[in-house]
Amino acid sequence: MDNSLSAIDHLRTILDPLTVAFADLMRELAGSNDSHLWLGAVAACMAVQNQNACTDLSQQAGQPVLNSEDEALTVYYPLLEGWLEALKATPTVIGAPGHYTPLVLAGHRLYLY
Repeated sequence: MDNSLSAIDHLRTILDPLTVAFADLMRELAGSNDSHLWLGAVAACMAVQNQNACTDLSQQAGQPVLNSEDEALTVYYPLLEGWLEALKATPTVIGAPGHYTPLVLAGHRLYLY
């Protein structure tokens, strides 16, 4: 599982620019450089782009964000327990249902508000 800086930098070049900008904004607003938050925002954006209301983090956890021919540049979503813990630790941008935050976490489902 490679979530090194170079692998994430590579991912940034192949993701949709709006997805990258949103994920960057979430980290900036949270005052955090945590890749768990960035990848959560990416997952939520990609779900909406695929016409889904949310992303089910339990299905994404441990899976590659995008398939890459170069294993060294493949970025994987975090494992579920640690991912949920990290997301819950950023209440400025991720809240429970009914909270006015850019991202809403309901169980293991992450929504854009």
